[in-house]
Amino acid sequence: MKADEIFEALLSDIDRLDVTCDGLIFGDGEREIDRAATCHKLTLDVLERAKAAGAQMIVTHEPPFVDGNLPGAHIPVDMEKARRIEDSAVAVYRFHDHAHLAEPDYIHEGFIRATGLGIAERGEKIQLGVRRYALDALLTPRSLASLCRDRLGAKFARVCGAADFETSSLILALGGIGYHQIKLLCEPGTDLIVTGELNEVLECEHVKDICALHGPKAVVMLGHYTAEYMGMRLVAEKLNAIGVDTICIDSGEVWE
Repeated sequence: MKADEIFEALLSDIDRLDVTCDGLIFGDGEREIDRAATCHKLTLDVLERAKAAGAQMIVTHEPPFVDGNLPGAHIPVDMEKARRIEDSAVAVYRFHDHAHLAEPDYIHEGFIRATGLGIAERGEKIQLGVRRYALDALLTPRSLASLCRDRLGAKFARVCGAADFETSSLILALGGIGYHQIKLLCEPGTDLIVTGELNEVLECEHVKDICALHGPKAVVMLGHYTAEYMGMRLVAEKLNAIGVDTICIDSGEVWE
């Protein structure tokens, strides 16, 4: 199959957005693909590993560069990275918005499967990549963080707010969020948010104040990569299921 055909197949069951960051970033969409790769973030290391594995197409969730899908001329490292991507002749696609728009959300579903969380109900989609869930059993924020350490390898799982109350109410906002998601904790019955990253001095401190006014609430932070990477493994499974030989290359957490 051609690269464009593979990407179109990935979008086949998803309502299309008119404005999106998704699509071909580098390379030739008409290129015939024998092997593809998915990743959470296309780093230089991931690029070299994909080439070594014989991948002619890479589907990345996050943008390759500081400024987004394309390098800024003021950022020398990104300009060199773009040159190496172009020299590789690999077709690079971004799959972010539609990964979250899919039903179920690829990123959420990868997380749910990997952690083994029992979902009693998939609630409303609050916004792209942010959704309410009802669990089939009570858990504490601390126990959820521990589960993520065990099942996801989350070395830096942290709990902000109250750690030891029980709840079955959960919002997945995997990736990165800010005040507009954190303020949902002020609502009755909204107790726990799981995310990748959050501003510590602004929103994390705000969670303390929310707890003081509204009772025990919490945010579990896992790291951006750790919260989302299983979703891109699920995308690789999807491509393999439609007959495209696909591997998932883990870019890894940024912290050591």
